[in-house]
Amino acid sequence: MKKLILFDIDGTLIGTGGVAMRTLYRALEELHGPRPEGVALHPDGKTDPMIVRELLAGMFPDKEFSMDECYAVVNRYVELLPTSLTDEPGYEILPGVQRLIEKLRDHPGAVQGLGTGNVEAGGRVKLRHGGISDFFPFGGFACDHPVRGELIKIGIEKGRKHAGEDIPLEDVFIVGDTPHDISAARYAGAKAIAVATGRHDADELAAHEPDLVMENLEDLDGFLEFVGL
Repeated sequence: MKKLILFDIDGTLIGTGGVAMRTLYRALEELHGPRPEGVALHPDGKTDPMIVRELLAGMFPDKEFSMDECYAVVNRYVELLPTSLTDEPGYEILPGVQRLIEKLRDHPGAVQGLGTGNVEAGGRVKLRHGGISDFFPFGGFACDHPVRGELIKIGIEKGRKHAGEDIPLEDVFIVGDTPHDISAARYAGAKAIAVATGRHDADELAAHEPDLVMENLEDLDGFLEFVGL
């Protein structure tokens, strides 16, 4: 029986050193004017359109914005992102990631994809910048659904279709760096692997009771043993 593994992107596979969020702010300001002082947020674990909706609510508390208006900001952000990643420092593939995804790609029992709050176009820009997009032939994205738990469910179904097998939920693993990833895994009925390479340390993540907590993804043997490969 194959094991299905869905990875979050930001803080789990890669870091952008704040480049992505700065680019989103630029897109927002291009379309809606300068942000008032104090209008900012931590994007960790949130989906792109919901991040924009929260920012717009902070800028314009008396106006309600449609999802189409939120996606217009996201689309402009995606257009700006390749240049930002090239021009600004901070991008990195996180510890252990390259070796792990290469191992999973070559393992006959592994099916790896994405489960991310990025829209697919933006997520692919980030992964292509590090040369690792092709390791993930499918995924659940914010453009599939703005709610993280639902996009994880969609990613699982895409993974089953890609594998050609109805992989049971006990063999599905969601890997992420925030409490939102853990709760989304629970919502979808999958197992949660929390990795402390984002803003949350191992103790903070453990408090949300994932199935496994890792400091980073460098322990290849430990990861493979946990998922049963």
